[in-house]
Amino acid sequence: MSISGCSVTEADYYLYLIQYIYNYGVIPEQLTEKNIALLMQTATNDLKIEFLQSQMAKEAGFTVPDEQVETMDLMMTAFYATFGEDFLVNYGIDETAVRNMIERQLYVYLLTDKATNDLITEFTMEYEEKYADYQFHNMYYVVFPNFQVDDEGQTILDDEGNSIPLSEEEMAEQLALAEEFRERAVNGTVSADESATMEILAQEYGVAPFSGVQINVNGVYTEELNKVVASLSNGDISEVILTDAGFMIVRMDNSNDTELMAQMIADFAEESATDYLPYRQQIWIEESGIESIEPNQDLLGTIDVLALCNDMAARGIRFDQSSLNLQQ
Repeated sequence: MSISGCSVTEADYYLYLIQYIYNYGVIPEQLTEKNIALLMQTATNDLKIEFLQSQMAKEAGFTVPDEQVETMDLMMTAFYATFGEDFLVNYGIDETAVRNMIERQLYVYLLTDKATNDLITEFTMEYEEKYADYQFHNMYYVVFPNFQVDDEGQTILDDEGNSIPLSEEEMAEQLALAEEFRERAVNGTVSADESATMEILAQEYGVAPFSGVQINVNGVYTEELNKVVASLSNGDISEVILTDAGFMIVRMDNSNDTELMAQMIADFAEESATDYLPYRQQIWIEESGIESIEPNQDLLGTIDVLALCNDMAARGIRFDQSSLNLQQ
């Protein structure tokens, strides 16, 4: 078939089939008539896309960088070391066909990499606008729980699987401990005593299971806790706060974590770009009209996938991985 003015040859088709069988560890026993038909249709579709995107990259002015030319030579050497010239020539595959395949794949990479980066830029601008009014904080918290725990810090449950609330007297004791904890933590901060940090004290007071780092957007907690968070500067330790879980003390480590915001936006943008790229590629396919192009059916009918797979198995050409179950 012809894609974007380029001829897709029988050798190109075999190159795809060989790599598929090798990369997915396909064995002859897996190749039912249905699986073979699916594999050949996949080969047809993927070759169309590969030739289209490669040609698009060339028309857009992309060129293979000089350092990639050396990489192509290494890939050629590795390909022949894996499959062997004696095997490849049986399917009409010469060095030119292999090099053209590697070059096409490099052009596809250049095109998709550029498209991905363009999408990242688009989504970054979108997320920067979306989160312009957001402010992240990074704080460390400790909770003296208002329910019973054992000596290992595990929640004690009643017969119905619910936590057991503390009595008023026990709550008063927890409050006293929390106040004492806060005083020691504040004094430790003032004196730069590394043995009296909130993290160390949490271990000493047995509340480490109920402590940790909290990274979040301002304004997501209860009204009281939101006011406390908003009032703290970096390094400040809050007063003891009564919450639904118990008595809490927080230390503000970063009241406006702009680096976290930037990283979050970058992660969101990259994830969105990766998710959206297939849709952009589908637009390319639809606009190109390649979906309606069909290969030479007479020539396609001469390709024996099962014989190819048997030949590879007999020669021991197989990737060392668990076989793909094509019937799933």
